[in-house]
Parts: sequence; structure tokens; C-alpha cells
Amino acid sequence: MNPLYSKKNFGDTGISVSFHNGTAVKTGYITRQSGTNTFICTDDTKTNNTLNTWKVRLAQTAAKAGTLTAGFCTIPITAPGGSEHIRRIWNSRLLTVEGHTYKWSLDTSKNGSVAVPLFGGGTMMMAKAEAKEVKQAKVEAKAEEAKAEAKPQAKVEAKAEAKPEAKPQAKVEAKAEEAKAEAKTEAKAKDAKDDTSSSKPNMLHIKGEVEGDIRLVE
Repeated sequence: MNPLYSKKNFGDTGISVSFHNGTAVKTGYITRQSGTNTFICTDDTKTNNTLNTWKVRLAQTAAKAGTLTAGFCTIPITAPGGSEHIRRIWNSRLLTVEGHTYKWSLDTSKNGSVAVPLFGGGTMMMAKAEAKEVKQAKVEAKAEEAKAEAKPQAKVEAKAEAKPEAKPQAKVEAKAEEAKAEAKTEAKAKDAKDDTSSSKPNMLHIKGEVEGDIRLVE
């Protein structure tokens, strides 16, 4: 078994395949490879929320590929000589029921390779890409909104951090210094008053001496 290694080849953004589900021919995609030429395919419908799948095998002749019956599938491609059907496919090359080998690429031809059709003609991939872009835009919008809400809070926190923590203590110390200065001033005033009081003459004593002198004179 030589599997299709890349996951991009599977799922609703992978290779488009036509297959007969036992009732009718459906167009769908491969969910996984189960053998060399066998695949598990779906028409993208669901039953009880579960994807409906069928195991089918690549048609090995142009006749079978042209008229699919139950259990068979085909992957038509546009080759240089016209429309052909894949008989066997590997990760980078394929063999058609018409007997030609080609390099291949998904959806578009690159460097001379043939294009293997994409499920939904690329519409599913485009829709998913658009949905992804919308989701990313919403994420970015929410991030910007969160930034805008965080700015006022950041300013408040910055302002709070900018306040000097020692300011209350500085006020206390300033008041203490002011009180000391007032106390010194009061102490100096008191000392000056005491000095003035001690320098006054004893008027009673002088008076007594004068009166004594007067009596002596008499």
C-alpha cells in the first residue's frame, strides 16, 4: 500500500471523488485511505449527527469508471490529451485507466502537473478560510478591547505607584521639627524674661537705704 500521506488530500477540503453508494452515484470526498486502491468516502451527509461513509474501490477500467456500480469510485482529471480517470494514485504521481502517468497537485496545475479536483470546486476551502479570517478578526478585536479597558486601570495603578510612600511620614517629621522650633523659641523667651527679672534693682532695699540715710541726716 502506498498511501496519500498528506492530510490535505482528505476531508471536505481535499480530493473530490465520484462513487456509487449502492443506491446512486454521489459526489463527495475521501475521509481516509483503507487500501492500495480503496478509500472510505462520504457525500458529506449525516445520520444522527454521524457522517455517512462508504468503502469503495477505484474503477480499474475506462468502462467501469464511465459507468460506476455499487462499491466503485472514480476521480476524473483533465489531462493534456483530455479527460481521464485515475486508476491508482500516490502522494505525488498518479496512473490513469488510459495508461498515462502524471505528476499531480491538488486543485491547480503546477509546473506541468495535472490538477486533481478539489471537493466543492474550492468553495468549501474558501468558506473555511473566510471563517478562519472572521474568527481571527474577532480574536484581534477582543484583544484590542481588552487593551482599551486595561489602559484606565494601568493609569490608576501608575498614579498610585507614583505617590511617594514616605509623604505621610514626611508630614509627621515636618510637624515634629516645627514643634521643636516653637519649643526653642518659647525656651529662649522664658530665659530672656528670667534674665530681665534678675537684673531689676531691689527697689525696697534702695528705699530702705534712702530712708535710713534720711534718718541719719535728721
